[in-house]
Amino acid sequence: MKKNKYAWDFLKRLFNNLPISDEQYSQIRFFYNFYRKMDLDNPLSFNEKILLMNLSGYFERYSHLVDKYEVRKYVEKKVGGRILTKLYGVYDHESQIDFCVFPQKFVLKATHGSHWNILCPNKTTFDEDAARKRFGEWLGMNYYKLHRERLYKAIPPMIISEQFIEHDDVKDQLIYEIFCFDGRVEFTQVVYNRFTKCEDNFLTGIYYDRNWKICPFKDRVFSSKTIDRPGNYNKMVEIAETLAEDKPFVRVDLYSIKDQILFGELTFMPAAGYWKFIAPEWDYVVGNMLHLPAEIEKSKIV
Repeated sequence: MKKNKYAWDFLKRLFNNLPISDEQYSQIRFFYNFYRKMDLDNPLSFNEKILLMNLSGYFERYSHLVDKYEVRKYVEKKVGGRILTKLYGVYDHESQIDFCVFPQKFVLKATHGSHWNILCPNKTTFDEDAARKRFGEWLGMNYYKLHRERLYKAIPPMIISEQFIEHDDVKDQLIYEIFCFDGRVEFTQVVYNRFTKCEDNFLTGIYYDRNWKICPFKDRVFSSKTIDRPGNYNKMVEIAETLAEDKPFVRVDLYSIKDQILFGELTFMPAAGYWKFIAPEWDYVVGNMLHLPAEIEKSKIV
């Protein structure tokens, strides 16, 4: 039986706003997702290690890298501005947005959250008032409160407008989510059906190792479709590993449009630390790839 969306959203908001500590929140949600207690004294799974780094405060040093505006400076410094999408404007308030200066297609993003984006594939039918209203809501929210991801806690809320990334066939637009451990690419998820989502509102993706062999794990709707290795994949790996330098883990999202590589975002907590593998044992296999920094192993949760 499918969940009532509105009732479910209400219960989630209620839970997210309970006056409990971040650790208590994480323990409850972890048990709800995985039916076991989270072990922070001897973390072995990927999700346990990610949540420990979050609760210890380690990830907060990367706040500027999940800020959709500030990360552009980091990317330009590390690999150059050629992989950045065009920036049309930066705004502190939704009333400042000047739609007149935008091209026919564009994207609006809230800099202080994840998935707080509005895509405009056709400006002539775009509802500007609805977009302003939505961003007014987002600017008044702290994304940290949704999942207790501390690296979002202190990001100043702003809006940016950027280039609309479009493949020749919008339905087959691909996102390359490149998972890096200790600065090395271990595997890549190729996400497709971005604009034509599948059952239960999931995108469709396939995991490939760095030699472009299909990985034996999955986490979402899966099909028999395979994706050819892009001709510029080695360059994508080089870019991802440069951006991932000196980090125990980060996911680098890239696009390849007519052989041009474009930057998407950096992610340090996939699924907010509650990443469900279809085969649960792979949570531990991937967890073995993630080596906790010594300061985490010796620190206490704050």
